[in-house]
Amino acid sequence: MKQSDITCSFGVLAVALLGAAGNARAQPAKPEAAGVGVAGSDFSAEARMLLKLVACAGDAELPEAWPKPLLKQHCVTLADKVGKYRTRWVDRIRPYLARLVPSDLPKRVVYPFGGGDLVSALATFPAAEEFTTISLETAGDVRGLASLTRKQLEASLESTREHLRCLFAVSHSKTANLKAGSHSSLPGEIAFALVAFSVFDFEPVSLRYFRIDAEGKLVYLQASDLPPPGQPPSKDSPNPFANVEITFRPRQDAKAPVQVYRHVAANLDDNHFHANGPLALHLGGKGNVAALIKAASYLLWFDGFSHIRAYLLDHATWMLSDSTGIPPSIARAAGFEQESYGLFHGPMLARYSHYRSEFLALWQASPKRMLPFYFGYPDRDGHGHMMVTRRTGKASPLEASEPATDQVSGGRHWRLLTDKGPVHVWQPRGYDPATAGTVLYVHGYYTNVDGAWVQHALAEQFAASKANALFIVPEAPSGSNEEVFWPVLGDLLKEVERQLVGIKARSPIVVAGHSGAWRTLGGWAEDKRVESFILLDALYGMDDKFQTWLARQPGSDEPRLTLVTKDTASRVPPFLERIPTVKRRASLPETYRDLTPAERNAPVLEIGSDLSHMEIITTGKVLPVLLHRSPLRAVKAPPRFVRRKKSEVAAE
Repeated sequence: MKQSDITCSFGVLAVALLGAAGNARAQPAKPEAAGVGVAGSDFSAEARMLLKLVACAGDAELPEAWPKPLLKQHCVTLADKVGKYRTRWVDRIRPYLARLVPSDLPKRVVYPFGGGDLVSALATFPAAEEFTTISLETAGDVRGLASLTRKQLEASLESTREHLRCLFAVSHSKTANLKAGSHSSLPGEIAFALVAFSVFDFEPVSLRYFRIDAEGKLVYLQASDLPPPGQPPSKDSPNPFANVEITFRPRQDAKAPVQVYRHVAANLDDNHFHANGPLALHLGGKGNVAALIKAASYLLWFDGFSHIRAYLLDHATWMLSDSTGIPPSIARAAGFEQESYGLFHGPMLARYSHYRSEFLALWQASPKRMLPFYFGYPDRDGHGHMMVTRRTGKASPLEASEPATDQVSGGRHWRLLTDKGPVHVWQPRGYDPATAGTVLYVHGYYTNVDGAWVQHALAEQFAASKANALFIVPEAPSGSNEEVFWPVLGDLLKEVERQLVGIKARSPIVVAGHSGAWRTLGGWAEDKRVESFILLDALYGMDDKFQTWLARQPGSDEPRLTLVTKDTASRVPPFLERIPTVKRRASLPETYRDLTPAERNAPVLEIGSDLSHMEIITTGKVLPVLLHRSPLRAVKAPPRFVRRKKSEVAAE
């Protein structure tokens, strides 16, 4: 997918991609950049046929067997969409972009998380010689078009139109449409690129598939390297249709300079994108570039995408983005300055990231520059906004003297930077240190602490519990190949108290964790200060550690251990067979009141889950309820304001 998961229905009017005229002439590209004289089979004939089919442009002949009424209706609908887009938006904002985009930018453009959106890159940088988009989607197989059935044509053309409807409407690609395009009978990424050519009156010159070797160089594929048309690629080898290069020029102008478009299918998270990896070496070989970032699901805010973020800061001299671009403090530290456009009242996603306050401060401190269109995501209130990030060479140090604080879900939030990864700390409104406790939550595999904080809405869940506690969420392993970040609980608590002067981790201490958190929690079971564990489908190991912890208070008649079981259901009975005080419940309670008195007070309670393994934490229905089964007290409700009658005031 595009690593962007947002729909195209925000309750706003149709919005636009930024752009200048599509007929602007680029300077001649270098021969090796344009694919001239390189080896590899050329599928330009198939590209022209696909251009005619999906974009209704060019003079290629289509198979006589294809139903002409179906093709005609597609072209009528498409012409209406493209015509409105050109008239209402491209022509309307051309003067705006002409003043904003510098004329001396690098001629190469890199658009990470940009699958299906070549039209935006062409619109924003009309003078560029080379465009590279990167997303999870593969380019697709352009061969075998002539064998498509009516049913396949109808479904594929409808999928293409739906993608374009969203793209033209909200100026970014919809994940569901990109996924549908990648599973269509047509090669989705290539089809979307060809429609972009038609919008700006370009035509394809060549189409080649390539792979990137260990040195970052392009290796173009021969027809003999590809499976026969209609036969899927082998699952045991890299997909030969993952990456595509299409050279293009203004239509019916054989003397015009050739430009280059490349799409690369790649995962840009830190586990896949490395500085010495083939893609990173290839991108680095381009030298300085211009960059486009929008609708990127705020992934560049997360440390799990630090390598692609570092590449952009090392090689991009000028970037245009919405608020999913580079966070201000990181940009300043790397020698960039930023200026904002439009209105920004907070991100529509990533609402709980500490970077939210940085972006709010940027817009508040900047001159008001109105933006008469949308660019990528709107803000949380539906406002269009945009940001320019340009290199100055004057780096400002990261402000690390005092952790940044912001308001999240009615409470105070800090994101602490430590040598063992970020740590999120949250304090509810009405927090009373005299009676407060501490809750530590540890995430499971396949995410990191920043991802879990946002995607699992942890602050909302903490607030919903109404517990009077300091909530601490540290980094933890995202897979079995990673070591535990905080093997000693005391080290984590000391680090939090060191960075947050005046903040104390007080008893009672309650520890909760989901799934793979067991590796961290098992080590913490050796800490005598932990009074309660909540294992959310997390008893995958370290049984002896938890058994020893339970044995420290054999006569306790208070809640100590709560087990929610789904995927771990078969492992729990052997663990509980020697615990006479255990109570079992067949389903999750909707509220704490749904628990019987015996279930509320049992030292050990097992609850079978009717939610899936991930839903146990993602729905927000479990942790807030079960935190009541602990020694924690409730936060005091704020005093109610009672309006007094004027006669009562006058009487005083």
